[in-house]
Amino acid sequence: MKGFYRAMMLLLVFCLCGAVIVGCGGDGTTETTGEETTAAGTEDGSDVTTAPGTETERNTEGKTTTDTEEVTTGLSDAEIKKQKMDAIRANTTTAILPIGGWSTPASALRDHNTTAGNYAKQFQKLADAGIGFMITLEEWSSPTWSLESLKAAKAAGMKLYYNAAGQELEYTKEKLEKILASEDADAFAGVYVMDEPNKDQLDGLATLTRGIRDFLKEKGREDIPVFSNLLPTYAGTAATGDYLTYIRDYAQKTKPSYLLFDYYPYGKGGENLNGMMGDLAAFRKVANETGIPMFPYVQSSGSNTMAEPTENQLLANAHINLAFGSKGILYFLLCEHYEGWEYTNILKADGKTTRQYTRVQSVNKKLQGMQGVFLSYENQGMMVFGNDKAKANITKYGDELVLESYAGLKDAAVSKGNGVLIGCFRNQDGQEALYVVNCDTKRNTSVTLTFDHAVEAALWGYEGLEDLLEGETLTLPLDRGQGVFLVLQKDAEN
Repeated sequence: MKGFYRAMMLLLVFCLCGAVIVGCGGDGTTETTGEETTAAGTEDGSDVTTAPGTETERNTEGKTTTDTEEVTTGLSDAEIKKQKMDAIRANTTTAILPIGGWSTPASALRDHNTTAGNYAKQFQKLADAGIGFMITLEEWSSPTWSLESLKAAKAAGMKLYYNAAGQELEYTKEKLEKILASEDADAFAGVYVMDEPNKDQLDGLATLTRGIRDFLKEKGREDIPVFSNLLPTYAGTAATGDYLTYIRDYAQKTKPSYLLFDYYPYGKGGENLNGMMGDLAAFRKVANETGIPMFPYVQSSGSNTMAEPTENQLLANAHINLAFGSKGILYFLLCEHYEGWEYTNILKADGKTTRQYTRVQSVNKKLQGMQGVFLSYENQGMMVFGNDKAKANITKYGDELVLESYAGLKDAAVSKGNGVLIGCFRNQDGQEALYVVNCDTKRNTSVTLTFDHAVEAALWGYEGLEDLLEGETLTLPLDRGQGVFLVLQKDAEN
């Protein structure tokens, strides 16, 4: 029996040792059939399990890291795209686009002519149409109208710019004194010194502007914007002289807070967006030289000589301004001053809204839908495709204003229409973007952008971040007058 037990013990030891020899790998890992599990004994002493559908790699410091591209394996393309778009939304700076108008509701609608609170109701109608601020009309001519308009604007959550109408300094200071002392002063946004001065009025305007600034500084309100509105080229050289010199002299002499000007492209005889782009180019050049932000008008009104713009024409006007790097827009004109006034409007002298009200409201909703992403970017130049006349009007003020390529974009093919305008942008972090506008107000189009490398572009439109496009060519269908903002994320192959 002792021999039997001895034999059994030897057999047991042999089996145990064999199991150890077979089961131990020389690198300290435990080998099993099927999945591979890494046990303790990694360089940093951690336990790491490789999950199905992922891969791991070691970095130069010997730590185990996960390849972020591989982590998404197992998700559908749509799910991966959604994750990327969610991350873009979370990391994008958005803003409210400043949208205003000229001029305030008719005096016949003021409380003393109707009922208490009626004037505030008129401002509320403007606010409901997406208007954030108004420039006064003839408030300067009354001892009370400025304060009444200020109160009504505040009640509607709007801001008010006081139109000094070029009145002499002491008179303007008296008006501003009352505004600043008002309980509604927080709705006061700035001073619109003069409308459409000609070249011979610039010296006097500079003196008046300087006096207003000195007064505001004495009141501790040197933060208040002060500016005027300049003439367009079609006012004629008798009024402006050399147009670029006219703008430069104004900027140098008055040092305005904004470069504001009007150009109304929709006439009874047809539209002239190409001419408007020439004026925008002149202002873009001076804005580049001075660092003063652009803030142009959009034509929203018709008259004996002007055609009332359609919604697509309103959109084209606004988008072209914004593609040139404007930091907001102003409508001319919003409110009828008295019944029978020559200009059409969105709010009549009797307080009734018009069809143009609905158009302006729709346009503002679309523009705000883009979430002001472009406002944190600065214009670097323009590209024009399919419209040689517009290109010539822009380069008239400097060849550097039109770029042959930007951010790898080397060409754009337009299917039909009046061409596309592309504003080239960069933010303070060096991220590049393109503001693409269909300049045709009557025809939809399709534009195919061709890059010299694969790109990934976030498309911001009327519904916010609408798409994430990838490739060396990107095709954009654009409605009449539509604009989109493409933020280039990275090279798609990276």
